[in-house]
Amino acid sequence: TIEGERLGAEATDQPRLRIGLFTTMRHADISLLLWGLLLVAPIYLITAFRWWMLLRERDIHVPLWRAFSLCMVGCFFNYCMPGSTGGDLVKAFYAAKGTPNRRADAVMTVIIDRIVGLLGLVLLAGVAGLFIQDNRRAEKVTLFIWAFAGAIVLVSAFYFSKRIRKASGLGFVLTKLLPREGLLSKIDQAASAYSNHKMTVAISILLSLPVHILLAVSAAMAGYALGMKTPLGTMMTVIPVLFLVAAVPISYQGFGLMEYFAIKLLVWPEAMPLATANQIVVMLVLIRLFQVFYSLAGSVFLLRGDIHMHPEKDEAGQPPPVTQAAG
Repeated sequence: TIEGERLGAEATDQPRLRIGLFTTMRHADISLLLWGLLLVAPIYLITAFRWWMLLRERDIHVPLWRAFSLCMVGCFFNYCMPGSTGGDLVKAFYAAKGTPNRRADAVMTVIIDRIVGLLGLVLLAGVAGLFIQDNRRAEKVTLFIWAFAGAIVLVSAFYFSKRIRKASGLGFVLTKLLPREGLLSKIDQAASAYSNHKMTVAISILLSLPVHILLAVSAAMAGYALGMKTPLGTMMTVIPVLFLVAAVPISYQGFGLMEYFAIKLLVWPEAMPLATANQIVVMLVLIRLFQVFYSLAGSVFLLRGDIHMHPEKDEAGQPPPVTQAAG
């Protein structure tokens, strides 16, 4: 539908037309939408490889195809729970179930995988923000992102550095607070063990960059298919922030929250914006649909019952072989 909307006092008496949601979607460029859909496909292969690599560093040896199937099941469950991280809980459950003698390590691989993914998201948004011009709102977001990144580096240094842990007394405090044989203590030990795998963690963060670049460009393609004129640099800064918002388990897939912040950041300049609120809302709906399209593959593995780390061992009733990791 097309609504007539009067301009303010400084405007003329000519009505301003605002395109409705369905009209916006109906006039979308199909070729750009298809490109956006195709760009999402490699994301699942990269994230599966990243998790598989983190598993191997803790001597949890799983076939790459098995890691991929569990990742797809996790992606499927992302759309069954609030926020966009519910699938991690499912993936962690089956990872722990499949490695009974290394449950803390298995759970920690999922947590570290999520953390490096978020770090890649922050890094992309921060770097892209350096190229933003004439968008004061997005520039403020960039400053916040770099401050947030600095805080992450500081906290990581305290947590993962054995020397700083000892000097600051953090190690002593955690020893007193966490029961020695408790699950939280084992998870803490598994997390600190990644300080011995700095190169793998760094590579995992770098692997996160193409994931978020593909996702951001895919969303931008959807936006441009709808007629948005927002510069790509601004989109590459704002869209990662929106996915960070979606990760907070407040509303389903961040509905409402993502739209609120996207409109605040992308409907700019106010006098003659490069994107309308309706275009932004439809763009966010489309990028969710792109992910749903591929995540439905996870239901195939789920229906087949193909959600075990070591199915051949599970069927035999024997635990999988375990090699104790150094450090």
